[in-house]
Amino acid sequence: MYQNKNILVLGFARSGYEVAKLLSKFNNKITINDKSPLEKHDLDKVAELKELGINFIFGSHPEDLLDKNFDLMIKNPGIHLDNPVVENATKKGIPITTDIEVAYNLLPEGVKIVGITGTNGKTTTTTLIYEMFKKAFGSKVYLAGNIGFPLCSLVEVLKKDDILVMEISVQQLTDTDKFNPNVLVFTNLSEAHLDLFGNSYDKYKEIKSKIFKNQTSTDVAIINHDNLELLDMTKNIKAIKKYFSSIEKVSHCYIKNNNIYYLDENIINLDDIFLKGMHNYQNAMCAIMVAKEFNIPEDIIISELKHF
Repeated sequence: MYQNKNILVLGFARSGYEVAKLLSKFNNKITINDKSPLEKHDLDKVAELKELGINFIFGSHPEDLLDKNFDLMIKNPGIHLDNPVVENATKKGIPITTDIEVAYNLLPEGVKIVGITGTNGKTTTTTLIYEMFKKAFGSKVYLAGNIGFPLCSLVEVLKKDDILVMEISVQQLTDTDKFNPNVLVFTNLSEAHLDLFGNSYDKYKEIKSKIFKNQTSTDVAIINHDNLELLDMTKNIKAIKKYFSSIEKVSHCYIKNNNIYYLDENIINLDDIFLKGMHNYQNAMCAIMVAKEFNIPEDIIISELKHF
């Protein structure tokens, strides 16, 4: 899939460095283009990749950049869709992907992925879940994606039955195709980052919904039942839907009488949770539900909620 190709990596940064380093091992010809000047970058990393035969173009996006017959473009998630190079690649029919998609396709069989996305609360929820998993499973757990390590840096480290806990931004979803979390948390949905999508909320929602595209009937989607737009977005997905709510009793996780319940079992009083505010109680419900999917002992769950 990624062998003997002529590849353009658009944007250096951490993700560009890691994906280029990984793909250099598969007899690919790789060019990295970043519009910022060389002195803005880590010169040691530039030198390292040059030793691997990787070419660099810094300081601009040359007009003739795509005349080199690239087979694939790997775009940094922060680069806008209306970037001239991106638009030109689309016109020329050059496939565009992301480092997360590349890494996903190269993961060892049997790695489990917990993905966390949504407009708000992603980082808190991801970190809380990660801390619970580290306590329960130790060195089998890795933090990656929008926080933690770029996924490409873990491809050669991960083994069967390891667990990835990943925060996934809308920018990272833009160019994914096959990427699929086994357990997905969608915290909430509202307008954000619209400048990336031509100020179109519909486009933003369309990209966000891609996270469900590859889920099957054996995957799990944990969904905010209080968010009507999210309920509409997920009404036809294939995954097993499990809901949380801060305003009414739902099938899996809810708040009642100042307590969080999971499958009608009282898990914890809100006053005992270190992070305060209803948004953080929703994050806590997400973490509880994911932990329960992996049979994490309740004492670990409660301890992290009390001290995180």
